[in-house]
Amino acid sequence: LARTNYLSWRLAGEAIGGMDAKVLEHEQRKRETAAARLVQAIKFYERALRLKPDNAELWSNLAFSYVALAKFDDALRAIDQAIRLKPYKAAFWLHKGSISLSDNSFAAAVEALEESLRPDPSDFKTLCNLGIAYEQVGDTSRAAACWDGATRNNPGAPLPWVNKGQHAYAINDI
Repeated sequence: LARTNYLSWRLAGEAIGGMDAKVLEHEQRKRETAAARLVQAIKFYERALRLKPDNAELWSNLAFSYVALAKFDDALRAIDQAIRLKPYKAAFWLHKGSISLSDNSFAAAVEALEESLRPDPSDFKTLCNLGIAYEQVGDTSRAAACWDGATRNNPGAPLPWVNKGQHAYAINDI
C-alpha cells in the first residue's frame, strides 16, 4: 500500500509539472507518520477509556482522532458516548454536527447543530456550520439567517461572508 501511494504521489507530481520526487516522498512519509500517530493515539484513548469509561472528554478526543482518519462511523459512536455522559455540553453537539457534515449526513448535522445552539444561540462556529447544513438540506432561508447571525457576531471573520456570497450567487441575488 505504501508503495502504491508513493507511486501515485510521484505520478501526480509529474502530472502537475514535475515536482521533485524527493519532495513527494517526504510529503508521503509525513502523512504516513501522522496516520501512524493517530492510530497510536486511538489505542491510548481506548486504553484510558477502559480505565475511565465515564470520562466524556476522553470519548470526545477519541472522536477527533477517528475524524482525522476519516472513520466517521467510529467518530459518531465515540461522540455519541460523550453526549450520553454530558448531554448539556454544547461543544459535544457541535462536534457531532461537524462529524455529520464531514460524513455528508446533513439532516443529522442540522439536528446536532440545533442542539448545540440551545445554550448560546449566537455561537459563531455553530452558526457557520449550521448554515452549511441548512443549505445542504435545501433550507436556504435558514442558512442565510445563520450566516447573518454569524456576521453580526463576528464581522471580521471571512467564512460567513464567503458563505453569504456563494449563497447570493447561487440564487442570483447579486
